[in-house]
Amino acid sequence: MEKLCEIMGREKGDENMDTSKTLIETLGIKVTKLEEGLVTATMPVDERTHQPFGVLHGGASVALAETVASVGTYHLVDQDTESCAGLEINANHIKAKKDGIVTAIATILHRGRTTNCGRRRPTNLRFQVYNGSN
Repeated sequence: MEKLCEIMGREKGDENMDTSKTLIETLGIKVTKLEEGLVTATMPVDERTHQPFGVLHGGASVALAETVASVGTYHLVDQDTESCAGLEINANHIKAKKDGIVTAIATILHRGRTTNCGRRRPTNLRFQVYNGSN
């Protein structure tokens, strides 16, 4: 059973976020950096994440973006009394990728009492998924 505390090399914490047997595990998503207001994760571009034409499936990209947003928000709430879920996500798929690794970086733009808004870099849209050549 893989938990974020194990992914991040921590002895305790994040006990409630078990990523085994989830889409995160299925797609091979790995959280590589987790700080307050910042999450970075990677995902392989392979048979698990391809569309039938052999390139990265847009839904997999969106799942990666939603993962960094959800993990980041989860670490901003009181995990004993609050929960979190995504409200909206938008994506434009401009460039195809056949193999390698993609990386998503999420940063907090606004932290409200009941909602948070993230952004992607370098634009002020929500998230940037880098394809390795950016």
